[in-house]
Amino acid sequence: MEEINKESEEVSKPEEEVINPKKKLITLAELPQRLQSLDVFRGLTIAFMLLVNNPGSWNDIYTPLEHAAWNGCTPTDLVYPFFLFIVGVSIVFSLSRTRENAIDARNIMLKIFRRGITLFLIGLFLSLFPFFDFQTVRIMGVLQRIALVYIASSFLFLYLTRKQLFYTSATMLVGYYLLMVLIPYLFTGTYSLAPGVNVSATIDRSILTNIHMWKPAKTWDPEGLTGTVPAIVSAIIGILAGVILYDKKISSEFKVIRLFTTSFLLIVAGLIFNFLFPINKSLWTSSFVLYAGGIAMAFLAMFYYFIDIRKFDKGITFFKIFGLNAIVAFTLSGMIPRIINNLPFRHDAEGDPVTLSMFIYQSFHTIMSAKNASLGYALVNVAFYFVILTILYRKKIFIRI
Repeated sequence: MEEINKESEEVSKPEEEVINPKKKLITLAELPQRLQSLDVFRGLTIAFMLLVNNPGSWNDIYTPLEHAAWNGCTPTDLVYPFFLFIVGVSIVFSLSRTRENAIDARNIMLKIFRRGITLFLIGLFLSLFPFFDFQTVRIMGVLQRIALVYIASSFLFLYLTRKQLFYTSATMLVGYYLLMVLIPYLFTGTYSLAPGVNVSATIDRSILTNIHMWKPAKTWDPEGLTGTVPAIVSAIIGILAGVILYDKKISSEFKVIRLFTTSFLLIVAGLIFNFLFPINKSLWTSSFVLYAGGIAMAFLAMFYYFIDIRKFDKGITFFKIFGLNAIVAFTLSGMIPRIINNLPFRHDAEGDPVTLSMFIYQSFHTIMSAKNASLGYALVNVAFYFVILTILYRKKIFIRI
């Protein structure tokens, strides 16, 4: 995943070399000096994503590992905005030299579009896998939205000042609130943010049609096109954090203070906005953008202080292994579960097929409670991907788009 596997260097190579699209496999020695805290943060996010996306049973999950039913926010709901925040931070460290040295931004944008399109196509491939039903394929998805956000936020970073980025973000968030709440209320005297009957769902259905939307709902898509607009702000918050970290005129300690201060203000703003526009991941509400962005910035500030400033490196290799090959982890996690969920392993006493995933979960369930068995299955999944990524890490192979 380019947006979560992009180099996060503090001292980078010339821009053309950093984003050279011709090189897909690189070794650790070829990677530029990196912001280790961002690698760890990315790895933590990927590992947690693998944990929450692969329970043994969707009916037996501990509450923090579930998404909020609708309004509200659980730790699981933070995974996706964390990815977009990391996209924004990475953009600063990969494109800042383009801005500083007046490198041909147009040529860079063509490369950015190529990366974004490649990422979108990977997401589309995962939507098709393993049956490849093009007639009902879900067009949008996690990677597809990240691809669009990456292209848009890269463009904004290249052509807007920090102040302009701030005003653009505010306009997007307020505009999204007006679109979803105030305008419907002014015209009809009422509005709805319920699943499938809100403005965002209506717009998405008119563009994507029910056939190409999220299959469990069919009438709305949690990664739809309309919600992608405020999602861009999630990446811009990451850009603003990256600008703070990239600034060579201020001390590392002051960077931490600015990050924590800004994160506190974002969280408070999100909680206040929540009274007008409830925190909701599926709708990617403006309050959710601020709240989740603030938490993401606080995490990065903490990691930056302990890892990059205090040089605390015990136990971080586990997360770096996930963070350095995020695209591999994400792609495999979109393919392997679908294989084992449809792969007959044996038959039960009634002759019904038991898939490999069912067999593993049932094996856990024989010795522990349903929720612990479900969690155990998820942990086995994380361990499985860790083994694969460790092999790549030890061979010093890192795959990028």
